[in-house]
Amino acid sequence: MDIEYIDNISFMKDLKIIVLTLKKVFIREGISSNTSVTMEKFTGTKVQNY
Repeated sequence: MDIEYIDNISFMKDLKIIVLTLKKVFIREGISSNTSVTMEKFTGTKVQNY
C-alpha cells in the first residue's frame, strides 16, 4: 500500500486518510470486540527483592 500511495499521491487522498482516522478515533469503531477488552485490567506488579 505504501508504493501505491507514493505512485498516486494527492491532497484528496491525504484528506480522506485523515478523515477516516478521525472517524475511527471518535466513534471508537473496531477497537475491541463484544466478548473481550483490548487490554486486561492492570492489577499491579509483584516486587522482587534481590
